[in-house]
Amino acid sequence: MRFSTRLRLSGAISALASLLAFEAHAQTASGFALNRYEPAERGSEWFSQDTLDLRGHMRPMAGVTADYGYKPLVIYNADGSERTAVVKQQLFAHVGATIVMLDRIRLGFSVPVAVLQSGTEGTLAGTTYKPADKPAVGDVRLGGDVRIFGKYGDPLTFAGGVQVFIPSGSREQYTGDGKVRIIPRLQAAGDIGMFVYAARLGLAYRGNNESFGGGKLGTEFHW
Repeated sequence: MRFSTRLRLSGAISALASLLAFEAHAQTASGFALNRYEPAERGSEWFSQDTLDLRGHMRPMAGVTADYGYKPLVIYNADGSERTAVVKQQLFAHVGATIVMLDRIRLGFSVPVAVLQSGTEGTLAGTTYKPADKPAVGDVRLGGDVRIFGKYGDPLTFAGGVQVFIPSGSREQYTGDGKVRIIPRLQAAGDIGMFVYAARLGLAYRGNNESFGGGKLGTEFHW
């Protein structure tokens, strides 16, 4: 009896050790703000680039922009075939508003809301990637811009500003980073006869610099 009891106890300890070792190797990845589309501040005539219409004093503007992503996050097999679409589809509504003051200063915000999401859980190199499968709010964007020279409709209008992303989104639903993002930027726009243009250059600082799926999040250029 004593030998049998010790044997069962030893077997239980071995099983527990194996379970703990398995749990130590099995990991679940934390998500991040997957959607890369950022709408222009409200009042712009274009969806993404900014026409820099900074006219008026205490002039408010508001609007909603939508974007749809199909299979933005997919795990592939070694032969290039698709294994799992962790995020198969995302439909976002970006609700925002701005106010222009002194014909020069603009303050605004944009709230991204994933109104439709779907996906399938997948595993890669021992890491489990949970799917996006329900609506969620994203990281709220706050922005401020100052017109440096030129004005709306001129051949060249130049402005500088910054956008700050508050970590209000869900990492589990791939709508938030969990940390602040900051994008200082310079923008230009103009109207030359029949030719209309806009351009921007920014440096996006990403507080979340973790590895994900073999890649690494971090600072990046925006243009």
